[in-house]
Amino acid sequence: MSQDFMSRLKPKSTVKQGYSILIVGPHGTGKTTIVDDPEYRILYLPIESGEAVLPDRENIIVYDNGTGVMRWQDITDTLEWLEASPDNRAQFDVVVLDGLGRAFELAMQHALAITPQVKRMAEGVPAQADWNHFPRLFKETIKRFHELTKLRNNKKPLYVVFIGHTQEVKDEVSGIIEHKINLQGRDTGDVVGSVVDFVGFQTVMHRIPKEKQGQEDAKPEAQYILWMKPVQIDGKTIHAKVRIYKEVVHKLPPAMKDATIRRIINMLETLRAEQVQLMKQPQKDVEESGAK
Repeated sequence: MSQDFMSRLKPKSTVKQGYSILIVGPHGTGKTTIVDDPEYRILYLPIESGEAVLPDRENIIVYDNGTGVMRWQDITDTLEWLEASPDNRAQFDVVVLDGLGRAFELAMQHALAITPQVKRMAEGVPAQADWNHFPRLFKETIKRFHELTKLRNNKKPLYVVFIGHTQEVKDEVSGIIEHKINLQGRDTGDVVGSVVDFVGFQTVMHRIPKEKQGQEDAKPEAQYILWMKPVQIDGKTIHAKVRIYKEVVHKLPPAMKDATIRRIINMLETLRAEQVQLMKQPQKDVEESGAK
């Protein structure tokens, strides 16, 4: 491996880059509480009013212009403010967009308002060439949030967390139930998963404690599980990954019990270190490692 290639693997800053993380799952499975950490300063955008489950603490800054996140402009204004200055970004450790389904609806409403041809189509005039305007608007905005975590002038690592509800879809032929991000529009369900560094599916596993097994009135206990195996989203398999010089799909452990944002970040840091070592190996060794 050439020295020139190796030099590109070296960080260009003393500050480690952050990660963008996607947490999906059904309602009530504890997705929002994953980001709660008293040691992190959190900027929380409640697009679907999920802030009710978060504690009232000084380290959690909830976006509120009097009505909360009600417009697409609220999201883009926050994004532009974060993009504008490393000092702005340094005020927070984690930025949370909670409610991808509602965010997509806001993007659609915004596109209808600013794009005359799309508006005419909504009124019954065909203009199929413009139908993908609001999915494109949504995609580009998600990418910009992701890129916040990779900016070279960040004064400290910044993490962005996207939270999305899923809906169950049963295949009538195979009977297999797939969980899809609850977005509207063609080819939009995989938008975030294809951009972010990590994808996790949050669910609840019910179990009866051993000491209560056999009792008729024994109630199962809920245990929150974050699955880190490849996630099926809109028919596509999205892998968790760590990016260094290029995208590398990493074999992840199957699950994390009682996940927290800190545990996820620590896991990603460990995987990143392993990826760096893997990339430093001669190409033949890398291919053999991948084959295993």
